[in-house]
Amino acid sequence: MFAALLALLPALAAVPAAPHAVLSALPQEGEQQVQAARVRAGAAAEIRPFFDRKTPMLLKLPEGAPLEVVRQNVPWSEVRVPGGLEVWVHGDFVNWKDGRVYAKTSRLRARPLPSTSGNSHPVGKLDPAWGLQVLDQKDAWLKVLAPEGLSAWVLTEQIEVLAAPPASWKTDWQAAADKRRKAVLATAVPVQGPGGEEVEVATEQVEKPGEQKPAAGDATEKPSAGQAGEAAAPSQPAQPAEAAAPKKSALLAKPVQLELLDKDPAMAVITARKNLDAHASEVTANLDLFAPAVLDNCEMIFSAVLFTAQDKVLLADARAGLTRADALRKFHASAVTARLRRQEVEQGLAAGSLTKETKPKGPLAGEGEATWVGHLVHKPHQYPDTPFVAVRGDREVLVHSFDGRYYLRDYLGREVVVRGTWRKAGPDGKQRVIALEQVRVLPRTPRPE
Repeated sequence: MFAALLALLPALAAVPAAPHAVLSALPQEGEQQVQAARVRAGAAAEIRPFFDRKTPMLLKLPEGAPLEVVRQNVPWSEVRVPGGLEVWVHGDFVNWKDGRVYAKTSRLRARPLPSTSGNSHPVGKLDPAWGLQVLDQKDAWLKVLAPEGLSAWVLTEQIEVLAAPPASWKTDWQAAADKRRKAVLATAVPVQGPGGEEVEVATEQVEKPGEQKPAAGDATEKPSAGQAGEAAAPSQPAQPAEAAAPKKSALLAKPVQLELLDKDPAMAVITARKNLDAHASEVTANLDLFAPAVLDNCEMIFSAVLFTAQDKVLLADARAGLTRADALRKFHASAVTARLRRQEVEQGLAAGSLTKETKPKGPLAGEGEATWVGHLVHKPHQYPDTPFVAVRGDREVLVHSFDGRYYLRDYLGREVVVRGTWRKAGPDGKQRVIALEQVRVLPRTPRPE
């Protein structure tokens, strides 16, 4: 047996080793082929940030438009489009240079809507080397034109993958890209820079220095989960862009009028509570619809009724309305803080770098006449000049009887309605205090049996 094995050794030694070229030609892990494709005849390609029909539509391409397929996730394909994608980024996470913005971190996510809500699923992550053209602005958000390297998703049935790029592929792609950029730039408007100055839109896109977008047919490295539209994360069903939430609360146009308060206080309270409930539903669905003016109007109605009403049921309804308003403010503040903390983690920022701005900054302040409802407490160490504070929920107002009409120690621990005028207070005059003109002590809330 051993003799037979020894006899085979010369034959095995004669077998040549596989050449290195053959080994290197094998598919490597993480590599894939970029394929040329076009939108099918008689169809339109709806480009979305994630492989989910419910995510907002970024772009609709007409039949025949060229695309490049990066990878597939049946029944979806991840694609690049000529001219790049219009996306939104938060202004706090970009640097301005020569009329363009650059991501401060490689973890900055581009979004289809100016929001971090569930219906604004990230498109992908932006390279800090990309100079992004700014197209529009909404509050702290900037709409930018991202380079063609940022990919998105389309249903595979809407496109036709080509066996090989045609001879005119580069020319067709460039023509489509130029046409799209021209159309996008035509809609651009001047925006405010970081210092409040007006910035005109830049006219040319800056790609990543020294790096070209892989052409169709070239092998390319598989994009990360973030660059692939967060493919590793579970899909978050959302509303289509066409049915996206409105930009502001509809209740801003429906305040409770003072005439109703004078004519029928009970109906004014009912209307204010309905508005408050409707606004709570809006904010629960979309934090960006939170409108302090809506709550201010409702609180004004409740406070005015609490100052004048004698009916126990009406007093209870107005008190319940204020409690509801305070709860909605607290919910919104907590939800915004949670969203900012999530952004800190996602974008690799230091803990508290965003949420520090959401912390309370002392007592409330205002101008003109004021009415406030709260429990009276004494804080001499915190406010030595005007130590009496009316507290409700997590908000407080300084109150003071400048003419000595009210001995406020008699009201400590009681729920009061105060009326007066805002005045400057404190050694530097920076604090604001309600100079008391009238005070009503509310009846104690009966304990439940």
